[in-house]
Amino acid sequence: MLKMRCFFGLTSRSDWSLRQVWWGIFCLSLVFAGFNYYILPTSRQVFGRANGGSVELRALRAGVQIATIVELQKNLEEGRWLVFDARKSDEYQAGHLPNALSFPYASRDAAFQEWAPILEKGQKVIVYCSSKMCDDALNLALFLREFGLTEVILFIDGIKGWKNAGLALERE
Repeated sequence: MLKMRCFFGLTSRSDWSLRQVWWGIFCLSLVFAGFNYYILPTSRQVFGRANGGSVELRALRAGVQIATIVELQKNLEEGRWLVFDARKSDEYQAGHLPNALSFPYASRDAAFQEWAPILEKGQKVIVYCSSKMCDDALNLALFLREFGLTEVILFIDGIKGWKNAGLALERE
């Protein structure tokens, strides 16, 4: 009679030696290692976790306050907040939040020289960029905090969230 053998060449459980059990665990670990290496990096890039977590999570870790659209509108009505658009100049000119100033993170040093005269230590600042996937606004918020601004708020939804709420943009 022909006996069926399992994957590791064993005919019954009593035949399993410690070495064969470890060999099975090793093979399974190779399968999971391949999953972690090939599948997870792709999902991290898709969901914004390629550089240490989502923009929102990184902002919370850094202690940067995040504003929702309702909070942003309330702050804008207050009128004591500077609003900086961290996107590139051409994106800013295509449409931006009302009364926002262009402060492209890509050319932050030049922009800082331009806006430094109006930035005071207690100045309240709101920063934004295109969407939750864009980290330029978070980087700009951290940059401004390095120069002593303590009240910097990140509007995480950016232009995309503003448009989705049906709110109008200003154009240059």
